[in-house]
Amino acid sequence: MTDRELLEMAAKAAGISIDPIDAMHDPSEWVCWNPLTDDGDESRLESRCGLNVLWGDSSVTVANYTSDVGCTEFFDEHGDDRQMARRTAGVRAAAEIGKVMP
Repeated sequence: MTDRELLEMAAKAAGISIDPIDAMHDPSEWVCWNPLTDDGDESRLESRCGLNVLWGDSSVTVANYTSDVGCTEFFDEHGDDRQMARRTAGVRAAAEIGKVMP
């Protein structure tokens, strides 16, 4: 799944409407939402999807235990950037929720 597809499914899970970028949009009205790169966006995504964060020594798991959805990311896969691992795990978990939504 591409980053764009992950973000679309995560937005769906969070009830966030995102529009494809096209020539009809006024650039002054664009709002960049990217929880893969923005800690604040990712934290709000966790909150809206009811995700929990569990830190380990070498990994982070972000999960919604009521829907049995979760994702674990290892720090070394992200250059030991713990926050990047958290953002990735959170978006992947939210995307899993979004995939099963009607």
